[in-house]
Amino acid sequence: MNPLVKKILKILGMVLGGIAVVIVALVLFVQFGPAPTYEAVEVPALTVSSSPEIMARGKRLVQMNCYGCHSNPESGVMEGQFFGENPLGSAFTANITRDREHGAGAYTPGEMYRLLRTGVKRDHSLIVPFMPKFANMSEEDINAIVAFMQSDDPMLAPSSTERSVNLSVLGKALMKFAWKPLEYPASYASNPTLEDPVEYGRYLVTSQVLCFGCHSASHEVNLEHPEQTEGYLAGGAEFEEGLPSPSLRIAEDGLPGYTQEEFIHSVRNGVNRAGKPFTPPMHGYPQLDSAEVAAIWAYLGTVK
Repeated sequence: MNPLVKKILKILGMVLGGIAVVIVALVLFVQFGPAPTYEAVEVPALTVSSSPEIMARGKRLVQMNCYGCHSNPESGVMEGQFFGENPLGSAFTANITRDREHGAGAYTPGEMYRLLRTGVKRDHSLIVPFMPKFANMSEEDINAIVAFMQSDDPMLAPSSTERSVNLSVLGKALMKFAWKPLEYPASYASNPTLEDPVEYGRYLVTSQVLCFGCHSASHEVNLEHPEQTEGYLAGGAEFEEGLPSPSLRIAEDGLPGYTQEEFIHSVRNGVNRAGKPFTPPMHGYPQLDSAEVAAIWAYLGTVK
């Protein structure tokens, strides 16, 4: 063999070998290295009210946003359930009962606030992206949720059930290098009123109930600026293979054949026009009254 060719092949082999070593080291770091932590994300000094009005508001919001995914269908306690499996891994939703070791009982109000706003847990690690973050919810609403999570409601009865998230190498890599906590904005919007149904509906869809998180084109949504999400409310995000979420774009291809009255009935009762129950994770929202669902309909009619 020509000495020059032999030398080139030797150098090429060394380069490829070096690349292979780096790749193996990177995979091992992703697979077995510690997850990043975010101690710099502030925990606010938060005191919440336990008035009956605040507790009722918080429970309503938890029932709409948390109960469907975190409740055990058999016990009704929010000790978590199997959430599913996808290329990012398999996961149980978290035990968020008052149990201090296996649940959320050790969280202070400030720590719970930070979790809901930014995604940073009590141990300063980041929650998995399956868990939504309420970047635009009003202070009144988020504080009501925090207050309720400190309560002795039966939904939060202590449970020692352990729940885990088993991320794939891809999921772990994204946790280490891609996904980051949300930042606190300078201010939060106030709760709109039903006197402006379009704005009220927009708040429900983008900030309180987070309809856009499931009903957009993919799970890669813009939590801080929902309406800038690619494929906003166009449907397509899959929760099971071959089962995409439907579009909610009334002005285009969404909600074929639905009237406003049928839409209100479906949303409040968790059934489609034929009376068949929605496929999880979609569920009914009996906590919303007809005027509130009509406001969602009014807002959806403005989405182009």
